[in-house]
Amino acid sequence: MEAYAELGKQVEVPRQPCPVCPLPLTWWGWYQRAARWLVGPGELEERLIWVRRGRCSSCETTHALLPDFLHEWRVDVVEVIGQALEESVEKGRATVHTAVRLGLPLATVRNWRSRHRQRAEDLWQGYSQLAVDLGAEFVRLPAGRERAVMRAVKESWEQARGRWGEAAVGGLWRWWCRAAGGRPIGRRAPTFLGSARPP
Repeated sequence: MEAYAELGKQVEVPRQPCPVCPLPLTWWGWYQRAARWLVGPGELEERLIWVRRGRCSSCETTHALLPDFLHEWRVDVVEVIGQALEESVEKGRATVHTAVRLGLPLATVRNWRSRHRQRAEDLWQGYSQLAVDLGAEFVRLPAGRERAVMRAVKESWEQARGRWGEAAVGGLWRWWCRAAGGRPIGRRAPTFLGSARPP
């Protein structure tokens, strides 16, 4: 994240296919957006980073090519969001305690949890289907849909790492975001990738 921020417009972005049609995107400039990450216990750093844009010459749609550590429409990087959700959902820690421990605004953490709760059914279906397609077998599931979502995320991540390797898949929370099209708790419904290729 810090290295990406330091590179600015010099960051190398591989060519991407248009998510609407299969043609490759052409470069369409850059824009700046904020990103915030933990640099120590309860210590956050926020910086502006450059994000490459692409445009499809066929459907004429433009797309922001976000790095895998960013969630659509969220300032905090996915590792921070994931850590807060894990503490709240799996460990049962009160939202206010999670917010204080991570040095985040309480309203922000509440929003993440609320959106996760609202999206739980879609997230469960998407991650569990992906996990099964990649070879997972669910013997027992934790009680509660949100906790089942967390189990499905981790199962799909483990299966993906076994199939494509750590370097291709990345860490748990980057997988959580990438596998759901960059928006597991976004404004728009998540779109899950298939099991045929790594994200």
